[in-house]
Amino acid sequence: MSRFLELSALCFAQFVALIAILIGVTFVPALTREIVAVISGQPWQAHEMARLMACCCGSILPGSLAVVGIAWYMLASHRLRQRMAAFSDQPWLWQADWEAKRIQLSNRANVWFLILATTLYLLVLFPLGIYLASLKNPRMVYAFLAVLALFLLLFIRLQWINRHRNRSILNLETLPGRIDGQFSGLVTIPVSFPNGTAFDVRLRCVETLTVHVPSGSTGDLITVLT
Repeated sequence: MSRFLELSALCFAQFVALIAILIGVTFVPALTREIVAVISGQPWQAHEMARLMACCCGSILPGSLAVVGIAWYMLASHRLRQRMAAFSDQPWLWQADWEAKRIQLSNRANVWFLILATTLYLLVLFPLGIYLASLKNPRMVYAFLAVLALFLLLFIRLQWINRHRNRSILNLETLPGRIDGQFSGLVTIPVSFPNGTAFDVRLRCVETLTVHVPSGSTGDLITVLT
């Protein structure tokens, strides 16, 4: 029953995202006319173009991201459930990289987040800020845009600093690890360290507990404690 409700909620979210995309498409003709007018040399209204771009991209981009993200989540969830069913008594094999005993760090998710955040900033937030600044409090609006841009630059800087460490690889020799037991593996870090460098290795144990509660009580579906 909980799986049916989850799928129903995801399908409803997909439907709402599609409506948002359709709303954004309705602003495309007006935005196109403004762009054509500017290209033809006619005087252009920066604030009006910014409003149209914010309305258009502000609906299409988040809606498209929601559609793609929900589809990806449903596919990944289906694959995980298949692995959980195949290895019901071996939870350390639910992840493909753990099964292969080779875990590699990656900044791919962070890079995609940076690309999407920058795109939303340039095509949605920045035009929206220009339009709002034409109405009132331009200094406050531009200061807010500057702060967001600063956070993006700091995130880019952080990813650049950790670009080598994010390619580290852990080859497991002990699987599964047990509390109070031994654990061995080989860590490869593509960074040079001085001789005699001491390393502090910490292992984090994560326990996932799924509790089914009676219908009608608090936490009606499934409470997952991590």
